[in-house]
Amino acid sequence: MSSTIPQQSDNDGPRPHLVISGHDCHIYALTYLPDGQRVVTGSLDGTVKVWNVGNGEQERTSMEHKDEVESLVVTRDGTKIISGDTGGRIKVWDVESHELVREWTHKGRCFMIAVSPDDRLIAVGDDDVGIYTMEGKQVNNIKVTVNDSEGLRSVSFSPDGKKLACGTDDDIYVYDVDTGTLVLRPLKGHKDSVFSVLWSRDGSRLFSESDDKTIRCWNSDTGEQIGQPWTGHTHWIRSLSLSPDESILASASWDETVRFWDATSGQPVGQPLQHDEGVTAVCFSPSGEFVASAGWGGKLYLWRVPWLDSVESRTGHATIAMTTCNAVHYAQPPFFHAPSPYYMHFPSADQVLDRDPGVSISRS
Repeated sequence: MSSTIPQQSDNDGPRPHLVISGHDCHIYALTYLPDGQRVVTGSLDGTVKVWNVGNGEQERTSMEHKDEVESLVVTRDGTKIISGDTGGRIKVWDVESHELVREWTHKGRCFMIAVSPDDRLIAVGDDDVGIYTMEGKQVNNIKVTVNDSEGLRSVSFSPDGKKLACGTDDDIYVYDVDTGTLVLRPLKGHKDSVFSVLWSRDGSRLFSESDDKTIRCWNSDTGEQIGQPWTGHTHWIRSLSLSPDESILASASWDETVRFWDATSGQPVGQPLQHDEGVTAVCFSPSGEFVASAGWGGKLYLWRVPWLDSVESRTGHATIAMTTCNAVHYAQPPFFHAPSPYYMHFPSADQVLDRDPGVSISRS
């Protein structure tokens, strides 16, 4: 593992606060722990790792799967990490010790995982959605209506834990968690696979992104689309994260950028965060001050949100509430790396230098 602090120049756009090169293969999933001091990553190298965002070092040992890790979540109380692999194994880990608490096998690959707001239930999706208790007992199986054999792409519990939104190859379906019945007509509008579905914290809206390069906002009561599609990405979108105060939505794409959007109007906010690889995962920190992103090259990027200084200069402080980051599934990448439309250079794996133990991270 190695990490570096990229150098800033006057002509650059936003630069990462820290770049960590710590996985041997693509990172599919990441999330902050509720303390905001650590980030958890899951990779196709079969490992789950926890990173200290202050010094860029890995904490304790890696948590290992025999197969590729495609999804992970952290419980809302911050005590457990739940990860799933392509072989169908679900593993629950203790956050502090990294010891395996329990494991069980889902009938298909663990393509996506979501945890209920009260930490009681885990939704695991592939073709159908298995609903499990934290002890691994299956309590329901939701047969999702899809148009073809490719099946599910994303799952997300509503804030009250009573509904489950499921993204498929075109549409979004919302089910009752207890009964498995469809409670809302299919949300239609996307023209390609929906890889992330995310609820607003009051449950009134759903946000979705797709391989059709658009983000859409929906009224979760009526199923009606709110406004026009949000456009700007030039390649497949793979991940969404909502800021703790719900004012900003972040999106990660194979066009090698993370972009920010006004969560009400859908208008772009600030400059994109430019990477040197397709980006498959993004997550706001619990304070809203930082964003973590990762992708195809196995590197973890940590950024200070570009607009924070202007907000603080106008208000005297950042009015952002502390909360945990929404767990969103980060799904199957494409079979090729999209050519970059940008000319910014970031350290490659062989250029990222081992950190001098005396070097500290400044939040400037």
